[in-house]
Amino acid sequence: MFMRMLLFQRRQPIAFAVMLAAVCCTLFVILLPMLLITRPDSAGNLASLLRFYFPGYLVAWGSLTLLVVTLSKRMVMPTVKQNVILIFAVAVILRLFTVFAASPQLSDDIWRYIHDGQTLASGDNPYRVAPAELAVQNQVTQQINHPDLVTIYQPTSQWVFAALAMSQFDQLGDVTFRLGFVLFDLAVIALIIMELVRLKRSVWWSLCYAWHPLVISEVAATGHQDVIGIAMLLACICFVMRRGRRLDMFFAGVCFAMSVAVKPIVFPLILPLVWELFRTPVACSPDRKVMCSKAALVHATFGAVLAGGALYLPFVNMPGGITRLMETGSAFVEGWQFNSLIHGITMQITPDARQARWIAGGFLMYILITTMRKRCTLIETSCIYLFASLLCSSTVYPWYLLWALAFFPLCSSMGLWVLSLTIVVSYEVLGHQSAWQVPIWVWVVTWVPVLIAVAWDLQLIKRPVD
Repeated sequence: MFMRMLLFQRRQPIAFAVMLAAVCCTLFVILLPMLLITRPDSAGNLASLLRFYFPGYLVAWGSLTLLVVTLSKRMVMPTVKQNVILIFAVAVILRLFTVFAASPQLSDDIWRYIHDGQTLASGDNPYRVAPAELAVQNQVTQQINHPDLVTIYQPTSQWVFAALAMSQFDQLGDVTFRLGFVLFDLAVIALIIMELVRLKRSVWWSLCYAWHPLVISEVAATGHQDVIGIAMLLACICFVMRRGRRLDMFFAGVCFAMSVAVKPIVFPLILPLVWELFRTPVACSPDRKVMCSKAALVHATFGAVLAGGALYLPFVNMPGGITRLMETGSAFVEGWQFNSLIHGITMQITPDARQARWIAGGFLMYILITTMRKRCTLIETSCIYLFASLLCSSTVYPWYLLWALAFFPLCSSMGLWVLSLTIVVSYEVLGHQSAWQVPIWVWVVTWVPVLIAVAWDLQLIKRPVD
């Protein structure tokens, strides 16, 4: 039996790697519902992670790593319809099983989403009153973290939350919300495959996101809303890369504004987006169906401004406005710190938190501008920026990596891939939630392998082509 498998692996290495990844990722999904994290009591949390999360995660990640290595050594294969169907079929099955079999364990953010959605769906402003200030508490509000603060989630997310709240079919709403986020997640996979086809890369690269254990556990199990913004950002890039017709650029602007209104850290990507329009100029056609760079920029700007106004102005005009949203955002920027790399190192050098933020932010912008000067593609620049934003951030939770991981199939990076393994070690903090600070050994295990891998990436870039 073993010899037959070995022979099959030699004759059909990609097929073997895909089959192995499907089996290993399925094993991870089967173990995931057994995970039990209790709050605020931490007794038994670490043991549960060691039994039901970390081993399955490592096996699934390892199988996908074999696929990455195999694809890196093979020529580009033509897109086969059956391959795409298999990718989606397994992705859907893994996610649906997780949604209905597992419950949110690794994070309690979803309860804030549900409360925000129910508040907005009832016609109230979610930025006006903090959950702790409500006269009546329910099973949802009792599970919200930092209940003394109003929500930090931006308008795009709020409108999606409200739509999901109005569609709620389960008692607490977490199943409804996680199913909704899975739909956005599947849209991300579809957009990745579209770009892989355009770039003439094997569609099997999409498995690095579609079947990745981090994506499944953070979206289908835990229910993080980042996939809303990721889908919008990828859609924006797809429109920009097409960019021939007037509506393409209008919708590119709309999607970019919607992505920024999920996570504002995306906003600096406006620089490479504009740069993409002008570094490869397109002449206007006589029938005006193909736009020049200036016309494309005008249409994109119009779409972004229109979408931004439609997203934010309703909240500005509601009682309470968005003043307390800004207060919560300020509290997050100034007070939160978790498992940070560059910001954390800077804080050891200078005790001034504001100065540390400026240094980390300046370094991030330096990376973005340097990447643009190196004439990297829009996709490469976006991936590098989103990855670097994690390295520079004061707060690095595992689900933050989803933004950069969505670009990995389109432009591989060893540093990014290694971080998709080591970043989950920070969940060790669930074993001592009262402190909410990772031990030094967790920081070392998380970041040292990543820095080594990033150094390897840089060495490959500098290596001359034979």
